[in-house]
Amino acid sequence: MKAYAQEAENLRLLFIAGIASIDDVVAWADRTISTLPEYDDDLTEISLGVNVQIGEMITRLSRASEGTDTLEAVRNLAGRMHRVLLTDRSRASDFIRELRQIWADWLDCNNFADAPESEWPQDLAFIGKLYTEMGPCSPSKCTIDLFMAGTAPFDTATSASMKPYAQEAENLRLLFVAGIASADDVVAWADRTISTLPEYDDDLVDISLGATVPRDEMNSRLCRVSWGADQFVAIRNLAGRMHRTLLSDRSRAGHFARLLDLFWVDSNFKVPEDLAFMARIGDAYALAEQGTWGSLNEVIDELIVATAPFDEGDGEEG
Repeated sequence: MKAYAQEAENLRLLFIAGIASIDDVVAWADRTISTLPEYDDDLTEISLGVNVQIGEMITRLSRASEGTDTLEAVRNLAGRMHRVLLTDRSRASDFIRELRQIWADWLDCNNFADAPESEWPQDLAFIGKLYTEMGPCSPSKCTIDLFMAGTAPFDTATSASMKPYAQEAENLRLLFVAGIASADDVVAWADRTISTLPEYDDDLVDISLGATVPRDEMNSRLCRVSWGADQFVAIRNLAGRMHRTLLSDRSRAGHFARLLDLFWVDSNFKVPEDLAFMARIGDAYALAEQGTWGSLNEVIDELIVATAPFDEGDGEEG
């Protein structure tokens, strides 16, 4: 096995996943060539491959990485995927499918395809769960959370531990998405939280300085700091605030009903019993709005009753 073979295999998987570019691969080859005592055909081919097709570059990397530990490269890939998704969850679907395929190929090549999960490398067994959770569709919030939790231990560049204020951030993120909290509210929360921390926090400072950023960007910044938080806790908090709002402004019920329906879908249609009302409120509102079944006032009353147990403000505004 060549001295740089494991680096080549790590890079090959990053390249397949779209995390490393051809320019990254060529730059790595150039750096590695400069450290070797003699000419190397395989590395030179990679170094000269800036204009080759993706499949050809993968083949060249495969030659350079013969004899390596693919699982070590999978762990490296998982960590890098985690790092990317902390700031860009739009790539989750591609990453999950790519990791599942790499894992399936490894199982097949090593005669593990029919083996029970208990015989798989346990730190990577979470990949198997992605098969049943995701299927052919786009990943739900539940599946992405499973993926993030499974890949976090391999991300050596970021802390895998939940930030001390993560649950507050997730609670606030859902209030922001619902339009109950404003960008100014989010910035004020970040400023208050920064004042309580013993050290500088890049992510919170980004939020503190984000008063004028687009809403999607602010949501992304809150996602970064809320990793590891319990979304159902945040939904219960949101439900209570929805109740308080609806007591004085019933016109917002449609938006709230659609949002709760979206969270139900994102949770892979599995919610705790006390949140089971989420499963029907979106459809009920839509049918009433169309005049197909029931009236809007009846559905709004139902939503107010369903969210009342979560209103710790006893129905008072504020």
